[in-house]
Amino acid sequence: PPARRREPGDEREEQQGGGGHGRPDGAPPSALHVALLSCADMSVTGFFAGSFDPPTLGHVELATRALRVVDRLVVGVGRNADKAGWLPVERRLELLRAVLPAGVEVVAFDGLAVAAARDAGATVLVRGVRGPEDCHGELTMARANTRLDDGVETVILPSSSEMAHISSRLVREVHRSGGDVTVFVPPAVAAALADRDA
Repeated sequence: PPARRREPGDEREEQQGGGGHGRPDGAPPSALHVALLSCADMSVTGFFAGSFDPPTLGHVELATRALRVVDRLVVGVGRNADKAGWLPVERRLELLRAVLPAGVEVVAFDGLAVAAARDAGATVLVRGVRGPEDCHGELTMARANTRLDDGVETVILPSSSEMAHISSRLVREVHRSGGDVTVFVPPAVAAALADRDA
């Protein structure tokens, strides 16, 4: 077949690599344009570590809010070889998968949270503080984690006023005393605690 006749503008299109990444005005892509295209392909993974023994409404709220900061969230349940948990780790994993927002990944880990975060592909450690009494410990831990791995940043989210009083320890104490924990935990967790004592 006869060769296609070159049309005006062919040379410009060839210089732009076919126009796939050119600007709408037809000009060659600038360095800023290329950088923006690269950033559009990047995602941020967060790692939210804890014992979650048991999971509470405060944990659910924090994970939900963390999804506004990161694109992917991994919740890590830490194993403690020196301390038996109130609920088995596998049960906590099941409950977290049942009550956390869709798309949140749940894993168990041993050792340091910052190392587990790196293994999960995370660059952000998500932490929560309920009040001033939590701040000193979290800041100390954040500084230590930076020394251990400066490629992982810590993001601290303050609890809402409605959730600031809730902790796993509080839930355990109320449950042991025969109190109603349904105002502190999701329904699935409340049912699991009732089954635990059945």
